[in-house]
Amino acid sequence: MKYPAARRENQIDTYHGVPVEDPYRWLEDRNSPETQQWIADEDALTKRALAGTPGRKQLQKEIAAMYNHDQRSTVFVRGKYQFYTERRAGQEQSHLNVIGPDRITRTLVDPLAIQPDGKLALMSYTPSPDGRYVAYTLASGGTEETTLYILDTATGARVDGPIERVRYSPFSWLPDSSGYYYGQRLDPAFLPPHESMFHRKLFFHRMGTPHTSDPMVFGQGRDKTEYYSTSVSSDGNWLVLAAKRGTEPRNDVYLVDRLSGGPPVALQEHVNAATHAAVSDDGRCYILTNDGSPRGAMYVADPHHPQRSNWQLLIPERKDAVLEDYMITKNTVIAEWQKDGISEFTVHDRTTGKYLHTVSLPGAGTASTFRNAPRMGDTVLLSYTDAVTPQTVYRYNALTDELTMFKSPAQKRDLPQMTVRQVQYRSKDGTMVPMTVIARSDVQLNGKNPTILYGYGGFNRGMQPQFSPKQALWVAKGGVYAIANLRGGNERGEEWHRAGMRENKQNVFDDFIAAAEHLISEGYTSKSHLGIEGGSNGGLLVAAAMTQRPDLFRAVHCAVPLTDMIRYESFGMGRTWNDEYGTVANPTEFEWLRKYSPYHHVVKGTAYPSLLVTTGDNDARTDPAHARKFTAAVQWATSGQGAVLFRREPDAGHQGGSIRLYFQETADVLGYFAKQLGLALGQRQQKGRDGADGAAGIAA
Repeated sequence: MKYPAARRENQIDTYHGVPVEDPYRWLEDRNSPETQQWIADEDALTKRALAGTPGRKQLQKEIAAMYNHDQRSTVFVRGKYQFYTERRAGQEQSHLNVIGPDRITRTLVDPLAIQPDGKLALMSYTPSPDGRYVAYTLASGGTEETTLYILDTATGARVDGPIERVRYSPFSWLPDSSGYYYGQRLDPAFLPPHESMFHRKLFFHRMGTPHTSDPMVFGQGRDKTEYYSTSVSSDGNWLVLAAKRGTEPRNDVYLVDRLSGGPPVALQEHVNAATHAAVSDDGRCYILTNDGSPRGAMYVADPHHPQRSNWQLLIPERKDAVLEDYMITKNTVIAEWQKDGISEFTVHDRTTGKYLHTVSLPGAGTASTFRNAPRMGDTVLLSYTDAVTPQTVYRYNALTDELTMFKSPAQKRDLPQMTVRQVQYRSKDGTMVPMTVIARSDVQLNGKNPTILYGYGGFNRGMQPQFSPKQALWVAKGGVYAIANLRGGNERGEEWHRAGMRENKQNVFDDFIAAAEHLISEGYTSKSHLGIEGGSNGGLLVAAAMTQRPDLFRAVHCAVPLTDMIRYESFGMGRTWNDEYGTVANPTEFEWLRKYSPYHHVVKGTAYPSLLVTTGDNDARTDPAHARKFTAAVQWATSGQGAVLFRREPDAGHQGGSIRLYFQETADVLGYFAKQLGLALGQRQQKGRDGADGAAGIAA
């Protein structure tokens, strides 16, 4: 294939005495005429290459059919109002509705009415405790750069805002709706160059007063890369706030006595651990921490005396599961655990922590409670999903241990029977790693099954089972889909995370490569029928895997990736990740990065697998420069027969854009894999029944 011209310049930088080549540095400048021409040429090439994919248009129709119906979120009750979001069949974006005491449904926020092109999205909403007001955020074009507004629920009129620069910032109402705490980045006009994405501060706003007079309540003199989270106790007496630098696996936690007006008092400060705290309606501070308990434990304390020496153990650490979250009911604490990515809930006495019973969840999947759902005594709402079950909402009574369906799955589907296998495989250093493998029940494993392997492996983010229309459609067509629970995630607690970060990052790549070898050795697939995909940090994963083992895969989908790990801190949010990866400013950490940086390990004459790189122009997390530079390098170097394609969306960001763009990209990705791995998209499918009965259970 003839690729667009991309000159290699003699750009060499020296780090700690080591010269590092960067031949495509010029592609970092998106607005230069040369880069713009390269992008236009790549767009034309990719459009031609993907347009001829067999079954592409049919795939778009099938993906759209899974979404092309009314979808409605769970209802949240605040005061006399009920709030929910809805996206009607054929609509690009969701809108916010409210049902008042007159039982009439009204639309409060409709992004399509504001901007009909479908590029504006409702990112979040937070009703005040009495329902009088609603805070909501909007963002356009997939940028995630949100703007905050406040509206009056009764009239629908905006009464506050806009407040700009609130991306990744907290928001907490006072119980009487008289004011709120919010986070905001400082005005970039007063900041040094390249720091506009940092310098968050916490402010307090009293309703009815100008924002220009809002006092800064936290953040002065603290690190510019810090993120904050906040919560206010139900009586309004306590503000709990947490601060952490970038994505570090540690934070500082403070309590503010709003009655006395005193300064923040440290619950945890300068401790190498992650801790979450909240003051509940019984006046106790509930604390979830991995300090001394890598898999998590729960404590209580008097908020007037929150120091570590005053904590009392409520729920101890388990060695077989990770304590991820909790829900307080009238008489109980529901502890939310996960074991190798599978959810488990246990119920405990709220006062003593005594174990009462384990919740019988619908299957081996992912469950979570709705922290903001209305609590009726000891009854809560929880959601459940797994690889073959769309999200379903249940009502659970923690005292009687009764679980009943509250809301059936939103997605319509007519899928064949599927079997989900949970397996363990051995990584390079002998570590046993979990993996989930999904296949149609009637598909015979013959060593040549078209298979996609997915992974992430970083930032303490675990891969838990959840229903994905993309995965389901691939499996329904006869393919196999596997998800590896790599080190770097949280499947086995903070130790599992730290075993895949910083100097241990190579463990993640080894785990992923071992997953691929296991799928081959166990007869699921072969090298010529195996594809891999990952996005963001997962994009780094698959780029590293293909540069380290180009012989092992037939096709690679590298989405919104990091690939230049020498200069990643120079782009966007990059410097907030240097505790996870390391920094080039430190000579030892520079060597960690140099050893695996995918862009710097592309070797001329190597037969690389087919590669599809996808990105969005408005990605403010992983700069599209990573995708451009890696694509150009592999196009220059490869001697393989597979195409190297660059697909970008002008109106999308890190997590995509409108629903229409999602349909198109998903069809392109599945069509690409089908063509490369030999999956016949037009074959007859075994039909299952509509709904949850179309799925088989988890197999050993």
